Amino acid sequence: MFQLRGHRAHTRGLPFLCTISFPKFAPDGNPLPGKIETIAQIVRRYLRRRNMKHWVYFTIAMIAALAVFLRVWANAPEHEKRQRLAQELELVATHFTSARREAFTILRVSGSEIGGIDAYLAARPRDLVERTGADVTLRAVGAVILYGRGRDDAANALAKRVSETFPPLTASRAQQMPMVRRVAIARVLAETGRTNEARIASEITQAWIDARQTDQIAREENISVLTDQGWVWKVLGENDLARADWQRLYDYHKSQTTHPYNMACFAALAGDREQALRYLDDAVDQYRPDAQRDLFSLDELMDNDPDLDPIRDDPAFIAMRQLVAAKNAEYDAFLERANETNSGPDEPEPSTSSAPTPSDPVP
Repeated sequence: MFQLRGHRAHTRGLPFLCTISFPKFAPDGNPLPGKIETIAQIVRRYLRRRNMKHWVYFTIAMIAALAVFLRVWANAPEHEKRQRLAQELELVATHFTSARREAFTILRVSGSEIGGIDAYLAARPRDLVERTGADVTLRAVGAVILYGRGRDDAANALAKRVSETFPPLTASRAQQMPMVRRVAIARVLAETGRTNEARIASEITQAWIDARQTDQIAREENISVLTDQGWVWKVLGENDLARADWQRLYDYHKSQTTHPYNMACFAALAGDREQALRYLDDAVDQYRPDAQRDLFSLDELMDNDPDLDPIRDDPAFIAMRQLVAAKNAEYDAFLERANETNSGPDEPEPSTSSAPTPSDPVP
């Protein structure tokens, strides 16, 4: 930054260069960085002299300053990219919705293979990944999602990797963790036998849940906190706590397949056949194969989920299973027609129910 202080018609060497004054302080009042201040002192000292050799020094100083500027300018895109990646990883590590969305996208593209998460993390600077803790959060959330898709082998492998490197969890440490990491880690610890630590994290999360209205939970974090925490309680054998969380979720957001399906499982296990069938009927009614099939398969769940064994022979259950098969077949036929005409579906015709957000799989 240069400041002109007056005007001189001509000086020996170059016109009016001697009139240039270099400030000692930046506009914010802070001293200039050491290298820049040194260059400025050189320029100030030699501009006042008329010996030609000093112009040589001045030229050298200006070339050095230009080199510094060019180096900073050349590194600017790399610095900007690094800043962008740091912000992305910070969101993945701490923001509930961002972490789940990123994990869903990675697993969807990679076909639910855990190598997709490794590739995503390897493509980012290692120091940023470790500093933000994005690797722990993303792998733990990925394991939760894989459990929800019924990919238990892949989920167990990922959960084991996280658990083996995760240090002992204390209450104070759990309290400081972001919500998304605490809930996902609790599920991982519960699945890998570290139940006492899972309970520590779960009790802190449950206290946070109990202190808030359901819509407040949705605003502050994500409504899937209730889904994921309910599953942690279920793995820990606390079915009443799990059912309470899922009931709040169902009451708040009934227009999704996952919530009534989970409630149907609880009712079936509790021996309440009529209530289980009512919940399951809601789930089937909301099921959209075009929007939900890549997240989970309702027909496979109804065929293989042991929670539904108490009602599987009921005529109403059989009728609902046939309805799900009909919805899938209708959508498959629709896709086949679309492929034959080389035009993808903009808005699938066979179904009109609302779709779930990616943050609500059936764990």
